[in-house]
Amino acid sequence: MDIVTRKEAKERWLPRFFTGKPCPHGHVAERWTSTSRCVECDRKYREANLEKIRERQRKYAEAYREKEREASRKYREANLEKVTEASRKYREANREKIRERKRKYYEANREKMCERQRKYREANPEKIREATRKYREANPEKIRERKRKYRQGGLVEKAKRKRA
Repeated sequence: MDIVTRKEAKERWLPRFFTGKPCPHGHVAERWTSTSRCVECDRKYREANLEKIRERQRKYAEAYREKEREASRKYREANLEKVTEASRKYREANREKIRERKRKYYEANREKMCERQRKYREANPEKIREATRKYREANPEKIRERKRKYRQGGLVEKAKRKRA
């Protein structure tokens, strides 16, 4: 490991530095640039005080939740195009990851999701009708294929298995 002083680490924006000298507890390890604490001492402290740390983080999050939401809302309003583009790029890059997360959520909350969808359909019949019309116009081949399969009995059996 290369010897790097804290001053050099700050100049190079490094999160850690290494002096080669032992800390007061005898660890010859990297140190955090921000605090000069030994990484090994820090790790041991976290292991020994995990509950205490989590409680402090929970209290902090509670105390500043509304303030952070407001700051986030203002940022999104001021940088709408930037945020939209970043979201689009993330969705493109992580399509499978997002799909899997949604699938797992649906499996774990199936009843809740079905109830939410049912309520939405009851409250918005015009929107449902319009979305269905647009889908049918945009996907005539899929509609024909689905009808063909249904007539052949493929979808009927699948629907019966799903209900069972």
